[in-house]
Amino acid sequence: MRAQAALEYLMTYGWAILIIVIAIGALYAMGLFGIGAPQTCSPCFPAGGDFTYQDHSVVNGILYLSVQEGPDSVTVSNVTASITGVGSAYNDTVGTINANELKVITVDMSGLSLPTSAYSIDVQVSYTKQGVPHVVSATLHVKP
Repeated sequence: MRAQAALEYLMTYGWAILIIVIAIGALYAMGLFGIGAPQTCSPCFPAGGDFTYQDHSVVNGILYLSVQEGPDSVTVSNVTASITGVGSAYNDTVGTINANELKVITVDMSGLSLPTSAYSIDVQVSYTKQGVPHVVSATLHVKP
């Protein structure tokens, strides 16, 4: 009788532990924990705004910023990229971004002395939507 009780005890807890391990594995596979995943921007463009952040990189001193436009077309007048203690660069030739368009905006920062370790770039996008001027900003994190 004791052996049967002990076996039932072990089986019950064994199944419970197996279910917990499977649940944790599923949560990890969905990316819930994000262990070691670098944060690419914080804060990104405001939620519900006209732009949605997609991706960015800095290659040979050029900032490539990929954004998705919202439901309305906008006219971008200026994009400024600033690095604290280093300087600023800007692009004033972006032009119109159509509704729902994925656009890569470039800013030439090759004239700046970019840090060799991880750094942050403050980006400001000035644009006009339906005749009303707007400015949105984001902080991008770069690991060379």
